[in-house]
Amino acid sequence: MINLAAQIAIFFGILVALVHYYSQRVHKYHSYHNELLSFAAGISLTYLLLFLLPELYEGVAQLHKLLFLFVLFGAVLFHVVEKYIYQHKKSKQLIADLSAMHAISFFIYHFLMGVVIVNLLNRDFTLGLLFFIPILTYSAIGQVSLKEIHAKVTEKKMVRFFLAASTLIGIIEAIIIQINPKLFYALLGFVAGAMLYHIMRESIPSEKEGNALFFLLGSIIYTILIVIIWNI
Repeated sequence: MINLAAQIAIFFGILVALVHYYSQRVHKYHSYHNELLSFAAGISLTYLLLFLLPELYEGVAQLHKLLFLFVLFGAVLFHVVEKYIYQHKKSKQLIADLSAMHAISFFIYHFLMGVVIVNLLNRDFTLGLLFFIPILTYSAIGQVSLKEIHAKVTEKKMVRFFLAASTLIGIIEAIIIQINPKLFYALLGFVAGAMLYHIMRESIPSEKEGNALFFLLGSIIYTILIVIIWNI
């Protein structure tokens, strides 16, 4: 029988899968999109700076300075892949290949999120919960949501279901196959770099997009929550 942490992880994975699968319906409320995105960015950036990076720093004992190469690799890889996709998406002859590339990068990113969630929950429920909340919000409204994948890919229900379940698949894999601390911190560094890239891209919108008040509100709420947890 699986332990409580694994059960919670599976529950989190199912929630993320449902949000991914129905993300297009959430996106219909576009009149509030900028506010929600700014709020999510405030939460995520606060989590990254106040909780994930300090947690990641503990991995220095395992990987030394090599750890920060994984952070850099995560940020650079997703920037290069997404930049290439969006610069070439108007070329009809490349649409199929680019759509497949986008879907693969989407799956890998969220699969690794699932692996990280399990390992954080195994250490402490609070670690996993604080990581899960930003993931859930960005799954619904961010540019790492399933709605950003080309329709030629997501219109196929089985493919859409498989991509939506990517985090859940990562969770199940991590429950079955346990990883050693060095690999965990390498994955955590990669995920932190990818998160940093996505957060900074969406928390600093171009021109008049975004809402500074909602960004600040999200940051303040999550800061208060983290400070309370620090003192428990």
